[in-house]
Amino acid sequence: MPWIGKDVGVVNMILSGTGLEKRRFPMKTTVACGLHEEVSLRLAASFTGTVSMPTCAPRDEDFGSYQRVYAFKDGVLACSREVKLKTVEFSPAQYLRLKQTLKELQNDDRKSPVLATSGQAGAGGPRRPPPAPQRRWSRIRA
Repeated sequence: MPWIGKDVGVVNMILSGTGLEKRRFPMKTTVACGLHEEVSLRLAASFTGTVSMPTCAPRDEDFGSYQRVYAFKDGVLACSREVKLKTVEFSPAQYLRLKQTLKELQNDDRKSPVLATSGQAGAGGPRRPPPAPQRRWSRIRA
């Protein structure tokens, strides 16, 4: 999905400071903040349904929350995601949980909807034949 918020904004600026694997002292930030993003794509009529939609487990912790949802209805692929940082100071234990949440966000970033097109009956629909191998002939002169 063409998410804009994962590359800009205060949330990303704060999360870019999470390079350490673990911390001995709290990580302090300047603000509690969040991001809510919605993307809707009207697709061509040849997209008739879904084969597979990503499932992303929501997280709700004392330091922050995360949620991502995908839906396809009436030719529109609608997606939303929300990231909230609820505190300005992360204890070492919270920091470890934050790092785990960030790994899950990265895993969810790799997930994509798989849509059916007209003439395709779900995942077992007709397939194109593989391309014919290309042959090269060389002439060797003695």
